[in-house]
Amino acid sequence: MVALSRALAVELAPLRVRVNVVIPAIVRTPILSSAGDQEAVDNVLDMSKKLHPIGRAGEPQEVARGILFLARPENGWVTGAGLCVDGGRSVL
Repeated sequence: MVALSRALAVELAPLRVRVNVVIPAIVRTPILSSAGDQEAVDNVLDMSKKLHPIGRAGEPQEVARGILFLARPENGWVTGAGLCVDGGRSVL
């Protein structure tokens, strides 16, 4: 997805279309909560404490803030970017 977004960013830049991607890690969502039994969900959330330097799963609002950042007109110079909203997971 990152490579595709970068290629589209180059292709669509003359049309003034910006293409970026948000890269989340484990996020506490209703889908996660309904994915299996509660024990399995708890195991995923416990695992996220070990996988993310921040020590917890993300919240949907945190990912949404990253999307809003990229979508703002004030950030019109940003295109072809991959924004990691992952509690530091990508830097390990």
